Amino acid sequence: LPSFDFAVITALSSELDAVLKLDYGWEKMRLKGDPTLYYKGRFEADGTRRTVIAASALQKGMASSAALASKLVLKFQPKLLAMAGICAGVRGKVGLGDVIVGNPTWDWGSGKHAETETGSSVFRLAPKQSELSVGLATLCDEIARSPEFLKRVRAEWERGVPPGEFRGHVGPMASGASVIANSSVGKEIADQNKDLIAIEMEAFAVMVAAEYSTTSPIYSVAIKSVCDFADADKDDNWQPYAAYTSASFADELFRSFFRALK
Repeated sequence: LPSFDFAVITALSSELDAVLKLDYGWEKMRLKGDPTLYYKGRFEADGTRRTVIAASALQKGMASSAALASKLVLKFQPKLLAMAGICAGVRGKVGLGDVIVGNPTWDWGSGKHAETETGSSVFRLAPKQSELSVGLATLCDEIARSPEFLKRVRAEWERGVPPGEFRGHVGPMASGASVIANSSVGKEIADQNKDLIAIEMEAFAVMVAAEYSTTSPIYSVAIKSVCDFADADKDDNWQPYAAYTSASFADELFRSFFRALK
């Protein structure tokens, strides 16, 4: 099988649709004995042709995304595995449509349900955290703070945009098995890290899958954009816009990657 410079994984086909709108000349690709539908693309950056492979897990959650991430790494040996898609943001810290690069990521449900001496229930958190390399985190932060990039992404979206300015962030992102539409549960998760800015369902699993799938050096990153705030006001209105801003950030990262991280 051919190797690719970049691999993109999404949890849902609607998130993959935003990735496939990137101008990469996408072509469908199937492999014998493999049920996954892959898309291969290419683009020019700094005078060099770069290749991309993309696929969707089709189902929310860490299990399916971890399985697909492992396949992408083992089959195509990318230099960078990127997860793109949508997430919930922490209200007051981020805005709708904002891009968040997870650093660190962890499973907010990892720990032990126990009892205190008085018989009260208590959850003792015991997460493993996955952090970006310093070089990749620095590059993502540079993109997230680029006025030119942020202005261009906002301007190229042809439909309505949420109120407030469009921003990028690099910060803590918690992953878990459940969809959160309850502000009290969201607050409990936020208490795990005072700097938490995003909650979603797959990022940590993708990061760990990349780590476990090969002994060769590989970068991995979760790029998710805010579509709601994990409370009772949760709706789907901003999901297409969030998927678009996430895919746009991934594109910018790919075009900068080899120049910045040689």
